[in-house]
Amino acid sequence: MPDMNTETKAPSERQLACERLATFIRENNLAQVYGGDVSLQRLPRPHYTTAFSICRVLDGSIELYSPTFICVKWLTQFRDMPHDSKRVFLTVDTALEFLRLAFVEHKFAEALALPHKG
Repeated sequence: MPDMNTETKAPSERQLACERLATFIRENNLAQVYGGDVSLQRLPRPHYTTAFSICRVLDGSIELYSPTFICVKWLTQFRDMPHDSKRVFLTVDTALEFLRLAFVEHKFAEALALPHKG
């Protein structure tokens, strides 16, 4: 008799998108203190989340409600970035580009000029 508990579901599109963001975080040294892990949050609405950090200068999180609604929040000591802010991106690629420009390459003006919602 087959064991019913061994059946696994394929990851959702949201989970795969969040995994892609988490992989970028780990590969680009944005998980210095914590971050790079994906978890499913149930409240207030179900969404996947991951975090990123640079020791003493950056704390952030990404909430992925759908592949077309990605909220990036951060608290930073970088002078040319808003200290405590967030951006909502409509594609995973734009969110990745924002992370790369803002927190890897430190091209803050270019990062803040990327298209976002709200």
